[in-house]
Amino acid sequence: MCSICNAQLWKTVDKNDNQQDERLKLCGANYCNEPLTTNVVAQNVSHVYGFCTFCLSSAIIGILLIVIFVDRLPQLGIADRTHAEKSTLDLILATIKHWRYPYQLLLIPLGLYSGLNGPFWTAEFTKSFVTCTVGIHYIGYIMVCYGIAAPLSISVFGWISKKKFRSLSYVVGLAAHLSILVTMLRWKPSPDDLTALYFMSAIWGIGYGVWYPMLYAFYSVVFQKDMESAFSNFHLWYTAGNMVAYGWSYGLCVYVKIYLMMSVVTVGVICYLIIEIHIFITSKRRRTEILYSIEDENTQSSYNSVNSVKPIDQKTKL
Repeated sequence: MCSICNAQLWKTVDKNDNQQDERLKLCGANYCNEPLTTNVVAQNVSHVYGFCTFCLSSAIIGILLIVIFVDRLPQLGIADRTHAEKSTLDLILATIKHWRYPYQLLLIPLGLYSGLNGPFWTAEFTKSFVTCTVGIHYIGYIMVCYGIAAPLSISVFGWISKKKFRSLSYVVGLAAHLSILVTMLRWKPSPDDLTALYFMSAIWGIGYGVWYPMLYAFYSVVFQKDMESAFSNFHLWYTAGNMVAYGWSYGLCVYVKIYLMMSVVTVGVICYLIIEIHIFITSKRRRTEILYSIEDENTQSSYNSVNSVKPIDQKTKL
């Protein structure tokens, strides 16, 4: 809803056709933070203030609802008071100590990418491919496709993960985002490619439905004995990804950011697959050991039962 309202509030006015042609040469992957030769004007200033007031009021109401109606952790029995009242320093040390686990180190690239891909799309794509090509007034409509595709993909891939096809979700997410990133590198956008922008936004939303929720669930599976430190690390690297994405926004050209995104997501999925392979081999080895132990117990019990049979007394028989 906010995306649609934003699209109605702003419009882009081109100064002339010659400047528009010059601007299109700088759009897409070649965009390096040059000032766009367009005038962005508000349709109605009073509507802008009304929209900002509505968003701020919604945020305040949401905070109040959480404070009033959500129970505190000790009341839910999730953690005892001594565990819940850890100091900030203890939590920081626990987060750092968690780095000694190989699984945690292998999940760092995916944690970074889960924080990178959202700001990259909302900042870089909307600026260098949408605003630069078709105008700022289309951002809201194009991001609606992203907003619809993301929750739908979360539902679908959540169901797939329950069917023990968790790795398939990450492979599909990797294919979706790599295909869009490669397209962004090779494609020269123009105002006639509006449909392609909608389609790309939907595909990116499908991929986003994999990274954050699926990685969050994977942390709960891998680190069941130390969830607090594990999720602390998850949010640490997710936040670090957000910081990096917004930090490099005005320092690098778009094509450099695309190459970095491709590298991080590829390394992240490879590290994830290493964890999955190790878990599979370990669980298979444990099942084999359990089967062997059961067979040994059955053999031993059979042997004991045979030896426990007393021989027949010949005198008694006579």
